[in-house]
Amino acid sequence: MIPTHSGRFWVLAFLLPTVWACSPAPTPATSNLPPGTEHSSAPTPPSIIADVTLGKEHGCVRMTDGRVRCWGKNTRGQLGTGDDAPSSTLRDVEGVRDVRELHAFGDSTCAVKRDGTVWCWGDWSVSLSTVQGVRETCGKSPEPARLCQRTPVALYGLTGVTSLEIETSRACVRTEQGPVECWGQESHSTIRLHRDREKLGAVPKIRVGDLTRCLLTEAGTADCATWGRDRSEPWPLPAAWGAVDDIRMNQEGTRACAKLRQGGDWRCAPVGATSWMMEAEKQEGSFRGSKQIELARQNGCSLGEDGRVRCWGLNYCNQLGQPSSTKQTERASDQPIEVPGLRDVVSLSVELDRACAVTRDGKLVCWGGQPERRTYDLTSAYSPWRGKSAQPVKGLTNVRQLTADNHSLCALRDDGAVLCWGDNASGQLGDGTQADRALPVPVRGLSNAQDVACAGRRCCALLPDKTVSCWGLLDGTSNLNAVREPRPIPSLTNVVDIVGGSISYCFQHEDGAISCWRSSHLYPISPEYGGEPRRTAARDATQLVVGGNHACMRDRAGRVRCWGWNYGGVISSPAMGTVSYTPLTVPNLGTRGTLAAGPFAMYDVTPEGTVFAWGATRNADDKRPFVPTKVTSFGSDVVAVVDKISHVCVLRRNGSVACEEPQLGGRNQLEDVAGMSNITELVRGDKMLCGRTRAGGVVCAGSNEYGQLGDGTMVCTAEPFEIR
Repeated sequence: MIPTHSGRFWVLAFLLPTVWACSPAPTPATSNLPPGTEHSSAPTPPSIIADVTLGKEHGCVRMTDGRVRCWGKNTRGQLGTGDDAPSSTLRDVEGVRDVRELHAFGDSTCAVKRDGTVWCWGDWSVSLSTVQGVRETCGKSPEPARLCQRTPVALYGLTGVTSLEIETSRACVRTEQGPVECWGQESHSTIRLHRDREKLGAVPKIRVGDLTRCLLTEAGTADCATWGRDRSEPWPLPAAWGAVDDIRMNQEGTRACAKLRQGGDWRCAPVGATSWMMEAEKQEGSFRGSKQIELARQNGCSLGEDGRVRCWGLNYCNQLGQPSSTKQTERASDQPIEVPGLRDVVSLSVELDRACAVTRDGKLVCWGGQPERRTYDLTSAYSPWRGKSAQPVKGLTNVRQLTADNHSLCALRDDGAVLCWGDNASGQLGDGTQADRALPVPVRGLSNAQDVACAGRRCCALLPDKTVSCWGLLDGTSNLNAVREPRPIPSLTNVVDIVGGSISYCFQHEDGAISCWRSSHLYPISPEYGGEPRRTAARDATQLVVGGNHACMRDRAGRVRCWGWNYGGVISSPAMGTVSYTPLTVPNLGTRGTLAAGPFAMYDVTPEGTVFAWGATRNADDKRPFVPTKVTSFGSDVVAVVDKISHVCVLRRNGSVACEEPQLGGRNQLEDVAGMSNITELVRGDKMLCGRTRAGGVVCAGSNEYGQLGDGTMVCTAEPFEIR
């Protein structure tokens, strides 16, 4: 089985001695068959996948015929295909055959061939300048420049290798002569190398974490140590474990699990006094009946004798094979839970936010993160759509309204149908499930909606009889109580408008009254309050918007009035941090304009296209943030503003979209979002931006963990999918 490998490859220079260089590829053996018999008529079994190994943002498989195929990100040449093109499908690695052992780690991959040579490709540090054939520099400022090996190269000085264990800062090999040799970074606090290989004797098995290694003898004893400065410090396994047959460690080498020879159960322990374990790893019997365990930083998966996979730990990217929640406390499982739909697994590899398995019939299935499908640079959460072009949402036409939550969207069509896609952990897509959707799906039983709004992992629709039906996390507490399809809200009648904010809603009634829901800052509550929508002191709005814990309206007299929590002066009161249930008039604004609300800021767009802002916004006067200030950087052709804390995007009169980007000196500058044109309505989620086009379609750009781009893919998927 292939051990788990992950991490950053920037320390590869500390892993391999600088005296290594490329050796010529072994000369192909000359055939000894009689002439004319080189091609035997005996049938050759088809090659299928035998093993899988995962790096940071790529993965590789070993085929039964010794070939290697890889997929994923390829910015460092880690796919070994001779180029830097990413791939969501398996691609053949150039120039390496007859492989019997494979290790992906960081942005690199190494293979042990049947002839005992070691071949590597991917990210190479500039300091490893003695490696021949490495000529191309990759990496952009401010990243350090590195040398990329885009096709496999043989490592000089390693021959007769029978087993290799490698991580981002350490490596160990066992050779035909028997002794195990290890080298690499001395400790986390130094970049100095053990240039002389540490000879550790002849043992049948070796296991390596970044700064930890274990040697297993035939008798079942284990010699484990953590590498410290200039020496290895012994780390004994608990004496009660007795003899062990295998050991697995996480990439950092801070947690270890061993398979006991007596009874075959697994036991886990932290490595060192400052290490910790997951709850499942503390309980004896958690992994009984497992033949393999793989550990990641805050996760783990076990492969049972029954061929099924069970995972535990964090689940923020569905790496447990279960739909994750956006609520932090519900993202983890203390106990191993079975990944549904997986049978007859023979090989398993686990990384930080994903896992992959190989089945007995040679299929490769993965779940969790899909790095090759990311649509933004993970190092820049500020501008997830920068450098990318917005793409159409598939299957959407005749859209007349668009609404977005953090990781999901809903579109209202001309015929009254509502279609939603993206995150569905709270049932907020209304399709009767809690499965994330990468393509729009109809909300059940909703064919005549007049208005729709989403906020706080719940959505509401206005029906022709002026009643309201809602779905999603209606109780505001647990996904276990998620409402998966529309449910009438009895207290909401005679409603003519629905407005969603960051976490709450407001509803305007036929008589001019305004009710709000899910924000106690918008209305006073009593001890017996049960969480239902409540009437506020506001009424007679011609336009209504909802922010985080505040709301603003333009009334029939043209005044802008706000109420709620006065964070940063957002309700236009100098009394910061107070709450006003009575709407306060905002000064210095005209009687005509278009209001926009952010979580902690407010905007008013004049008919001429000028934007005024107040509250917690970088554009307001720091001394008087409660007074609207003209935002000169937005220009004078704006028709709408969207704000989601991190930065602001504007819709221009010509249908183009621009977002603030940080500049030197703390200033911000608008930059156009590629692919956003002919836009008539703009909405924002978390790291995601979508617009409704004049033709009635929808285009989106940004993050895609939950399928919220609507292009049929998603970065984080709970359902195991096959990679071909």
